[in-house]
Amino acid sequence: FQRLPAQKSPDSEERSVYQWLALQRSRRTVLSSTQLRDLKTASPLVAEVLDSWADPLFRWRKSCRRLAEFMKANNQLPSRGVRSERALADWLGTQLGRISSLSDEEVSILKSTHPQVKACIVKRCGSSGLK
Repeated sequence: FQRLPAQKSPDSEERSVYQWLALQRSRRTVLSSTQLRDLKTASPLVAEVLDSWADPLFRWRKSCRRLAEFMKANNQLPSRGVRSERALADWLGTQLGRISSLSDEEVSILKSTHPQVKACIVKRCGSSGLK
């Protein structure tokens, strides 16, 4: 499969699989390690969903990895003026705009994506770079 099952699918079997997966999320703390392993091996998409359940910063970290990859490849900040870069530029702008409310861990991860990103944080927050 190329996607996860959808809650509002016209296919009743797909809706049923969606509901089952949602039930597993609500029961994740009571699933055995064998059950979790079996679920993870069902597909890479399911494995990613399970990882996101275990780590509240999963999506945020994924965006940081995308930013780091972009910066490594382009050696410049993503631009809102370039359509393919806009979403990443908006995400970074949001993070910089709320930098004072990010956790120490988040600020540290964001700084580590690239020296230019770290410089933006230091410029916004002073020489300490906040945290």
